[in-house]
Amino acid sequence: GSGVMSRSGLSRPLRFGVVVDGGAWDIPDEDRQAHLSGVREACAAAIEILEKGGSALDAAEKCVRILEDDPTFDAGKGSFLNQAGEVEMDAVMGTHDWRVGSVSAVQNVKNPISLAREGLNSPHTLISGPGAKEFAVEKGLEIVSTEDLLVGRELDRLKQLQSDQSFHPKDSFTASSPSSSSSSKPTKGQGMGTVGCVCLDQTGMVVVAVSTGGTPFKRSGRVGDTPIWGAGGYAEEPYGGVAATGYGEDLYRSMICRTYAEVVKYGPEAFRRHSK
Repeated sequence: GSGVMSRSGLSRPLRFGVVVDGGAWDIPDEDRQAHLSGVREACAAAIEILEKGGSALDAAEKCVRILEDDPTFDAGKGSFLNQAGEVEMDAVMGTHDWRVGSVSAVQNVKNPISLAREGLNSPHTLISGPGAKEFAVEKGLEIVSTEDLLVGRELDRLKQLQSDQSFHPKDSFTASSPSSSSSSKPTKGQGMGTVGCVCLDQTGMVVVAVSTGGTPFKRSGRVGDTPIWGAGGYAEEPYGGVAATGYGEDLYRSMICRTYAEVVKYGPEAFRRHSK
């Protein structure tokens, strides 16, 4: 799944725009309203900023912070736990002129997307692990405990997965919903969504922002596609921006967001070339 915004091929230019996504999976009926409400709130907040002439950077950060603070999604509060029972998060923010800031395997930062934005002004494109947390403290961002990011369903999921030696993280992206699954493996359950957005402001700036808690029961230190520019997100003038969500290892291997951008630039042949 991905959020895509392109200005090419339009009959008239967009004044501003927002695309928001809250995860790539078949959401069960009982969880759908929470996901819709979260995405709508985030989208409305971004639109409010953009229609007043605010920057795509501000809009994208606000949008993703709302989703990080919503325990429905796999980002910020509500993130999956790793095998050690810790929350490790990844995030990226980038612009159409290739300014990029990203963080990976960061712990105890309430809003990783704000840390990624701080990275736009850093000499380093990607900061990881304890160094990312130190960067957050240096920038005065809010630091919280693991318990503050934890929701009960993820603790229950961790206990279930600890007893299932056959589980593979990709199972979470192929399992059916709880109401239809006959497998003993955990289903996706509520809160499977890496979150992201693409924002276009009235000056023509395109910003991509993506945040995630990764995959369930991942190894400590695992990093997926999200913080990798070209895999988890990508933007390029004048073609627009792309934000991805899904099984990170596959998205990373295919550099899926860069591939979509090349399809806009060069046509379907670009996708066929990458899919071989």
